[in-house]
Amino acid sequence: MLLGDPDTGIWVDRIEVAGTTDDWDDAGVRCMDVGVVGGRPVAVTGANDGIVCLWDLQERRLVGDPIIDHQGEVFAVHLTEIGDRAVALTAGRDCRMRVWDLGRR
Repeated sequence: MLLGDPDTGIWVDRIEVAGTTDDWDDAGVRCMDVGVVGGRPVAVTGANDGIVCLWDLQERRLVGDPIIDHQGEVFAVHLTEIGDRAVALTAGRDCRMRVWDLGRR
């Protein structure tokens, strides 16, 4: 994943993302959503190997441990709020949909 500044068009160093390889057909991030959680810009990624990660985009780091609960590809992620709680919704090829409370991460 590359972070850039839309105002300047300058790209910064690459962030290594869990679940990625150089071979796009074998593994890799399949989906991503971005938003703000607790006042910080974040991204949630879902990978072919079932790994879901929450990223702090300002600090350019993984928040907590990767979530390994899907069996196989995660093909959809979405950040939203339920009540006053920030959550990530994920869907996988294992026919499961999960709701992750991001306030606990």
